[in-house]
Amino acid sequence: MANNKNIEKLTTLIRDVLSIKDFTTLEDWQNSILRLGGELRVDPNFPDDAYITKMSDDQNPYFSITISPYHTFERINFSLAHELGHLFLHMSYLVNDEAWREIEVGKSYTRLGSDLLEFQANEFAANLLMPKEEFLKLAMENRNENNFYNIEPLLERFRVSRQAIINRGRWLGIFPW
Repeated sequence: MANNKNIEKLTTLIRDVLSIKDFTTLEDWQNSILRLGGELRVDPNFPDDAYITKMSDDQNPYFSITISPYHTFERINFSLAHELGHLFLHMSYLVNDEAWREIEVGKSYTRLGSDLLEFQANEFAANLLMPKEEFLKLAMENRNENNFYNIEPLLERFRVSRQAIINRGRWLGIFPW
């Protein structure tokens, strides 16, 4: 079972292995997904955020992530990171070959719902896009003498929604619930 510490370690490893500094453009995502053996598809007929599908056991692309073009980049950014959470945490891609092979080709995960798997994928996305130490450092640099935070620099730096920043700050214990 994935816990917060394991998710944090996994996202750090992924950032290091892929030499990822930022996800600030769709091209950054395209390149990272290609390096992982997947493909990114943009489907104007897909009304939701995103979904990930296992494509193959033994040839590229091993998986595809499909997104709708009708959302802000900040929303797409978090959705793509969320789908990678499903890929690594729940499909065991590059984590456990035997478990990956047991997943049926065509199996999909989507960002809809609120169960444990979705919570874990959200935790993965938050850690991947807003690494803990960097988030805390930037937040503290933008805190005033009354302990109020200016989150605009966080929004600019991490390219996620206001709600994603607030949630990350809450889970890290620096923003009030």
